[in-house]
Amino acid sequence: MKIILVGCKMLSLKIGLVCRKFLNLMSNYLIITNNVLT
Repeated sequence: MKIILVGCKMLSLKIGLVCRKFLNLMSNYLIITNNVLT
């Protein structure tokens, strides 16, 4: 049971990192497009 919980925590951490990277990329893209448009 403990092993499963640890595995889920590790998985959620990895997913969280991927989401954070994706959000950073999206925000950077939006900033760039805003600068280009204005």
